Amino acid sequence: MICLGISIGTTRTGVCVIKDGTLRERRVHTYPHTFTDNKARIITNKYRHYIDKYRVTDIAVKIPAQAKQTKAVKLLLHRIKKLAEECGCEFDLTNMFEMKSVTDTYTSEETIRYITEKYPELKLIYDKDRERDFKHSKKIFEAVLVAYLHRERSLKRQVQ
Repeated sequence: MICLGISIGTTRTGVCVIKDGTLRERRVHTYPHTFTDNKARIITNKYRHYIDKYRVTDIAVKIPAQAKQTKAVKLLLHRIKKLAEECGCEFDLTNMFEMKSVTDTYTSEETIRYITEKYPELKLIYDKDRERDFKHSKKIFEAVLVAYLHRERSLKRQVQ
């Protein structure tokens, strides 16, 4: 299984690729301009780049709570779902409430520490951005966590 984890956003998006449990890529992409259909295309093409480069089989997306989903976010979600269908990828959505529930964490910092324990290579990012309250790297941690949880659920389904 090769999973593309996405923490969706219209200004900042976090992505990661987990291949067979190993974190192969993690990055934040920033798109500062006003949201337009062209910007949506640019963001979606960035996701396609990861799908093609790593031969992604699954896409897991961390989405905002329903009340915080703007038209722009909904458009991006629609495009990602279409992209997953085109590429034959499994598609999964999770919100932060579900992620905290599964990991038994309550604060964002606890959740970030949880995934850092699973992927110690994130410790450097954790230490560097902690003073800034994870303003830059939070999207990376969310993307890694959503991909990790998707992988764990998939492995459990295979066993059953």
